[in-house]
Amino acid sequence: MVSYLTPDPQSVKLVAVSDIHIITQDDDRAKALRELLKQTRASYRLEYLVLLGDIFDFYFGRGSYFEDKFQAIKEDIALIAQMGTKVIYLQGNHEFGLEHASWPGVEFVTDKTYVAKLQDGREIALTHGDLLFESGHYKTYLKLVRSQVFIFLVSLLPQGWLDRLCLAVSKASRKKNSYRRLAHRLILTKALLWQQSTGCRWAIMGHFHVAYNYLPPGKKTQLLCMDEWQKPNALLLAQDFYRLYWRDGKEPTFKRLLTLTK
Repeated sequence: MVSYLTPDPQSVKLVAVSDIHIITQDDDRAKALRELLKQTRASYRLEYLVLLGDIFDFYFGRGSYFEDKFQAIKEDIALIAQMGTKVIYLQGNHEFGLEHASWPGVEFVTDKTYVAKLQDGREIALTHGDLLFESGHYKTYLKLVRSQVFIFLVSLLPQGWLDRLCLAVSKASRKKNSYRRLAHRLILTKALLWQQSTGCRWAIMGHFHVAYNYLPPGKKTQLLCMDEWQKPNALLLAQDFYRLYWRDGKEPTFKRLLTLTK
């Protein structure tokens, strides 16, 4: 596989990935992520590596079971952090208790929003995306499963059994594809309201698996969403935004996006 190169690799400031839904560190999705991390170390000197949630199909942050299960990925990410890159991992709806996780050089974020502040002055609002639609039932569910009492009680369960159970639930839930029934207009409306609340001109979200690149008419803002991982991809920010797509054994391709200038 050839090296990932933009016209100027030194200009790449941020790389983001999202919604990979890795089940084991040896599955094809994990291998694709590890290849990206390897080539990122070789080609770029990033300010930020952003893991925008649902990197794993299930991950529980308390205890050592999942850290051991995904040890190789953890070590790959640590190597990037050692280069001076700020690694941000936003909790998705398939990850729980990340406030208890301990990965070298990784800042875990359980809040709805994180703002990446680049040295050139650009500020990028980041969110996984599930919290844009906080219905009453979903809020109640999150309040329960994110509570420290619940996290503690779950930590007492056999972690291998918990892993198998939650992967089965995830598989069943994915078949419904409920987010596909959401109108794009509604998604963008909610996302733009969130972006406006952050005060950032640029924003990136995951969760919806739709490659939005929306520049609202008459407004100096830009909203992007990560593409689906069926086509392994990453979002890069240099002077412009790029979508990077790759397959094992094939030359990676870059799609330069229309980008709001400073």
